[in-house]
Amino acid sequence: MGVRLLGRYSVVPRDLFRMSAGSLTRLRDKSLRPGAPSWDVMTIDGKVQPLGMTSDWAQWCIFATEYENSAIPGTTLPEDLILIHERGEHYSLQASREMTLDELNSEVTSFLNDKAIRMTKEEWHAKFPTRTD
Repeated sequence: MGVRLLGRYSVVPRDLFRMSAGSLTRLRDKSLRPGAPSWDVMTIDGKVQPLGMTSDWAQWCIFATEYENSAIPGTTLPEDLILIHERGEHYSLQASREMTLDELNSEVTSFLNDKAIRMTKEEWHAKFPTRTD
């Protein structure tokens, strides 16, 4: 039985935050880390698969902390990315077409570097001192 997802967006619907240790995205492939407790995506034959509105497994991004990137509501995503609302407050930026992990890393990195606002932890806490919901 598939997992029911809450939404699929090509335009950022609200303030979203990505915690990162740097400006490059380096997602971890489950197929290269058998038995690993944490991973970001699962490839099939070396390709990241687009995630639809239902799925037997979910891909998600787990990030470290140092910088926070805030995606601005109303920002249109590049054609090769889609934003998935998975559950509660959890959204993930996904491939909208089949692509390699390197391509996905490059797409996410470019989008965040070009369209998101980058802040230090201190700047982020000053701008968002309380929950945004």
